[in-house]
Amino acid sequence: MNSPASQAHAASGRASGPLTGTRIVEFAGIGPGPFACMMLADMGAEVVTLDRVGARKNLKSVAGRGRKVVEVDLKDKAASAQVLDLLGHADALIEGFRPGVMERLGLGPDVVMARNPRLVFGRMTGWGQEGPLAQAAGHDINYISVTGALAAIGTKDKPVPPLNLVGDFGGGALYLVVGVLAALLEAKKSGNGQVVDAAMCDGAASLMSMFFDMAAAGRWTDARESNFLDGGAHFYGAPARRTFRRRVRRADGSQGMAFAQAKTGGCVQDQNPQGVVQDHGRLRRLLRAGSDHERSARASAHGGAKDFRQPSRRHPACPGAAFFPHALVNPRGGDGGYSEPDE
Repeated sequence: MNSPASQAHAASGRASGPLTGTRIVEFAGIGPGPFACMMLADMGAEVVTLDRVGARKNLKSVAGRGRKVVEVDLKDKAASAQVLDLLGHADALIEGFRPGVMERLGLGPDVVMARNPRLVFGRMTGWGQEGPLAQAAGHDINYISVTGALAAIGTKDKPVPPLNLVGDFGGGALYLVVGVLAALLEAKKSGNGQVVDAAMCDGAASLMSMFFDMAAAGRWTDARESNFLDGGAHFYGAPARRTFRRRVRRADGSQGMAFAQAKTGGCVQDQNPQGVVQDHGRLRRLLRAGSDHERSARASAHGGAKDFRQPSRRHPACPGAAFFPHALVNPRGGDGGYSEPDE
């Protein structure tokens, strides 16, 4: 059986991108680690994934694209020595084990960077390498809950998990990629590598920066669906809608049927992409958001703040963004811009 180093060199391809020629060794994991390596591979890096023997990694995985997978028993001392040889020629390492695991395998930063001082050692964890929760088990939902991100997303009744986009991928993988790229630039200038410690709870807290600012300025409340970006505004949500059909005249003069959505707002979707709604005035009235009672209740909920349904400067004829003209086909072609007949 060939060594991991020889298999890795055989995996070299003619990649293109800003990271072409950069060698990255990934210790197989799930979630943010593979996603981060996918992004690095997409930028041209040569990524080799070390997985356990018999793992049978799905080579058709979207997040697993762009690299060679080598199965190796990291608890075998001979295999561990081969991995060290591989890391001696690498530019970066990505691992997502719990704190202390790499050290117990004899592949911690001190050992590996003594062999290769230029190496960037990327570490992905939920709670960080140190602290009271460092050794605690957790999932994406746990990491984002302590930052307030989970509490801010959902309905008035309860929070709704935003998939694992905020913790695993947004607060984890993307911050790890940024740190690794910055460390690679530094290593190229100084010749010294460094450890990049990315924790999902830290990244999720960083993603909440704008909302912390708005809360401090009194422009954001803790109550869900009471702010303009959490469903409190009629133009920023996914309301239940009823479907109705309306006959329209297309640009070529022929007749067709348009399917529109209406209740508290919505977009027009023509069955035929060439269809153009001519009766904008009637349609806008159908799509106008809410009743007078709903408007009053919403204004009261915002402490008398400006009603979101007031006509905007950009589209003075439209109440806020309840009517989306960009959803209609522009008969003159091009992006945006539409003419509305006089009522």
